[in-house]
Amino acid sequence: MTQLFVDEYYIEITKQWINEFIIQFGLCPFAATPYFQNKILYQVEQSTNEKQIIDSIVNTISLLQEKKVKTYDTGFLIIPNCFQEFDTFNQFANVCDAVLAEMNLVGDIQIVQFHPNFCYFGNQQDDIQNYTNRSIFPTIHLLRETDITEALKNGINTGDIIQRNMARLNTLNEKTILNMQANIVRKVKSEFN
Repeated sequence: MTQLFVDEYYIEITKQWINEFIIQFGLCPFAATPYFQNKILYQVEQSTNEKQIIDSIVNTISLLQEKKVKTYDTGFLIIPNCFQEFDTFNQFANVCDAVLAEMNLVGDIQIVQFHPNFCYFGNQQDDIQNYTNRSIFPTIHLLRETDITEALKNGINTGDIIQRNMARLNTLNEKTILNMQANIVRKVKSEFN
């Protein structure tokens, strides 16, 4: 299997997770437009070396920030082979914030973490609400602050999003979500075999 093929495998799983979970359940009002307009940048970093991962974050941010054409509205850096423990990944968020500061992009780019074991501070590990940020692979989502500001101007209230997501997830159960994720992986695996 070539490196590109493996990267495409992780990208395809992430795309289907965004479509079948995030968009279908309406967990993010910002997701559908860039998804269906193919304006999401997907990058994969397979290294377990933190320096290489940081370089990939910088590269992904640079691609998002290209001034010539706004090709991408948002970006996902998928890190399938590192940060298997959520606590380690959560601590790495501080490094990501430092990268933004070094690039003078605090206030321009926002980082959102997705992880298979994501857990909000104060929640129990088995709280269904954690699934708003649980993904199939550790992933860093890079959002443009201007896009969030525009959405807020158009009447989207982030507090409402959180409450709505909690209510929607409370209608599901963990087994349903895990089955959905397993089906996505199975489907993509069959396409790549």
